[in-house]
Amino acid sequence: ADFNERHFWLWMTLVPILMVMTIFYAHNMWWKATVHRRAMRKQSDQEVEELASTLVGKLAPSLAVEGYRFHGMRKKNATVSLAFENLGLILKNGSSVLDGVTGKFPAGQMVAIMGPSGAGKTTFMNVLCGKATYGNMTGHVYINGD
Repeated sequence: ADFNERHFWLWMTLVPILMVMTIFYAHNMWWKATVHRRAMRKQSDQEVEELASTLVGKLAPSLAVEGYRFHGMRKKNATVSLAFENLGLILKNGSSVLDGVTGKFPAGQMVAIMGPSGAGKTTFMNVLCGKATYGNMTGHVYINGD
C-alpha cells in the first residue's frame, strides 16, 4: 500500500505542475505569434508608404516631398450654435407641458439641462429636436443664427 500511496502523491504533484507549465508554454507561443503579427503589419505598412511615395513621385513629381508621410484625413470640427424662442408643447388632450422656453447654446461651449425627475428635461429636448410628435410643438429653433 505504501508504494501505491507514493505513486498517488507523485502524480498529484506532477499533474498540476505539468498543467501550469503547459499554460505558460501556450501563453508564450500566443505572445510570440502576436509580436510576429505586429511586426509583419508594421513592415507591410512601411512597404505601402514606400510604394505610395514612389507612386506620387512618378505621377506628380512636383508633389513629391522627401520624408512625406500620409497621416490620413481628419474631419474638420464644425461649431454649431443653437438658439430657441418660445418653445412649447401642447399635448393632444389640450394640456400645455412646456410654454415660452427661450435660450441659446453658444458654439463651442458645454451646456447642461438639469432639473429634478419629471421637470421636463426630456420633453424640452424632444421639442428642441423636433421629435415631440405626441403633441403640438410651438416656437422657433435657430441653428447658427438661421
